[in-house]
Amino acid sequence: MSVPRSRTRFPLLLLALGSLSVPAAAERLWTFDDGNGLPEGWTTTLDAAGDGWRVVSDRAHSGTRSVRIVEAEAAGEASLITPSLTLAADETELSFRQRWNLEVAPYDGGVLEIAVDGGGFADILDAGGLFVAGGYDGTLAACCGGNPIGGRRAWAGGERDAFFATRVMLPPNLAGHAIRLRWRFATDSSVAAPAPNGWWIDTVRLGAPATTEPTVEVDRTELRWSLAAPATTAAAINLANLGADPLGYAIRLVDDGALCSAPQPAWLGATSAAGTLAAGDAARLWFAARGDLAGLGRHRAVACVISNDPARPEVRIALEVTVASDAGALFCVGFESDDSGRCDGTPTSLVRSGPLNWPVPADFAGLAIDLVTGAHGPKSGGAAADVNLYAGNDGAGTLSVYWYADVTPAFVGGVIDVDTTGAIDFSLLQPGGRVGEDPFYSLQSRPLDHWLAGATGYLGFKFWNEQTGQVNYGYLHLQTTAPAGFPVTVLDYAYDRSGAAIRIP
Repeated sequence: MSVPRSRTRFPLLLLALGSLSVPAAAERLWTFDDGNGLPEGWTTTLDAAGDGWRVVSDRAHSGTRSVRIVEAEAAGEASLITPSLTLAADETELSFRQRWNLEVAPYDGGVLEIAVDGGGFADILDAGGLFVAGGYDGTLAACCGGNPIGGRRAWAGGERDAFFATRVMLPPNLAGHAIRLRWRFATDSSVAAPAPNGWWIDTVRLGAPATTEPTVEVDRTELRWSLAAPATTAAAINLANLGADPLGYAIRLVDDGALCSAPQPAWLGATSAAGTLAAGDAARLWFAARGDLAGLGRHRAVACVISNDPARPEVRIALEVTVASDAGALFCVGFESDDSGRCDGTPTSLVRSGPLNWPVPADFAGLAIDLVTGAHGPKSGGAAADVNLYAGNDGAGTLSVYWYADVTPAFVGGVIDVDTTGAIDFSLLQPGGRVGEDPFYSLQSRPLDHWLAGATGYLGFKFWNEQTGQVNYGYLHLQTTAPAGFPVTVLDYAYDRSGAAIRIP
C-alpha cells in the first residue's frame, strides 16, 4: 500500500504558512530513558485527580522507561506537550509507540494535537495530518460522564497490551515553522480499569518518512526463562509491523544452530504460530517450554520469524530455557498445585495454562477439558472434565459449551456477561473484563452465538475445584474464523484457585 501525499482540503492557517527553504536535519528521538523526569522542554498539565504525565519504569518499548498518565475516575484531562520544535525540510513524519489499559467502554481515551507558530492546538487530522499506521481506533462516547473531548475520534477503550506503532504524516508546508505536539488524555466520571491503568507513550521520533513496506520489529532477539519440571511455562516477545502494508509472518522453532527449515523441538511451542499484522499493529508472541519433555538442564533453541518484510525476511530470536526439578508444585505458572509462594513474580493462586492451541473438533463429542489438570480430549462418559466445547445439533453446527455438574454443594456451571440487548446469554469478553460472582448467570448448556469472524475473545467461567474445595473463577481464550464458531481453537485459559475474581489481562 502506498500512502498518498496529497490532501483534499487544508485549514486556511496552513495554506497561509507556505513553504520555506530549510535544510534537512537528522531525526530527533525521545526514549524517556535519561533521568527520571520528562525530557528538557517537555511539560505536562494535571487532570482532575491532580495527576500528570510521569516517566515510569513499569512498561517500556525501548530501554527501561516510558511516559504514562494514570486513568482517573473523574472528568478531566491531562496533556503531554513537547517544546517548540522548528521543523527541518525532511522532518515530515512523527512516529511513536503506545499502549493502554482503560475501562472497556470507550469513555476514556486520548488524541494527538498540533499547534503551529504559537497558535492554538487542533487535532492532527483537522490540521491536515494523515495517519500512516496505528491511527485512531474508536470514538469517545459523546454522552454521560463529562469527558471534555467526548464525541471525538480517539485511541480509546479496553487494553492494548503490546506497544504498537503510530506513524503520522505531519500537515504539509511546515518546514521552517515551529510546532508543538500534545498527547491529550481525557476521562469521564465513571470507573477506571484495574491498576496499572492509563496510557503509555514511548520512542517518539520526528524525521523523514519511513518505508511503507511491511517492516518487522521485535523488542528483543534473546529470550531466557526458567521453569520447574514438569511445568509448561511461557515467555513472550513483542512483534510489531512498522510499515503501512500488512505484515504476514510465521514462526518456526528449531534447535540452536539449525536452519529455519529444520524440524521443531517437541518440547517447544509458539502462540500465535502465524498471523498478519496491519499497519503499525503489534502482538505478543508466546513461546511455551514443556518441562516434562525437555528434561532437566539448559536447553537452547531459535525462533525464526519468517515474514514478507523485503529487508528482513528472516529474524532469528535466541531462546534459552532452564528446567529444574520441583518436588512441590505440579506446575509453575502453568497448572499449579501449591499456594506456598510465588513463581516468576506471579502469585501461585493465579493459574495460567500457557499457550495451548487446542483445536476443537466440529462434532458432538467436541473437546472436554479438566481445568485443574489440563487433561483434555473428546467427551466421554468416564472422563473427568469441567467444560466441554462442541458442535451443537442445532442444524448449523454452532459452537456450543456444556458445563459439567460436579459434585458440589450447589450446581455451578455458567456463563458470564449479557448480550447487547441486556438478555442473559454468552457474550465474548475482552481484555479488562472481570470474571466474578457479580454478574454471573448459571446456564448448563448454550450455543456461543456472538462471534465475529476472525476475532479472539474470552469466555468467563466458574467451576468447582476439587483440589481447593471451592468455586474458582477464570476465563477461556478462544479464536475462531467464522461467526458460527468453527474452526475454533483454545489458545489458553486461566483461573484463580483462591476463589477470588479474576481480570482478563
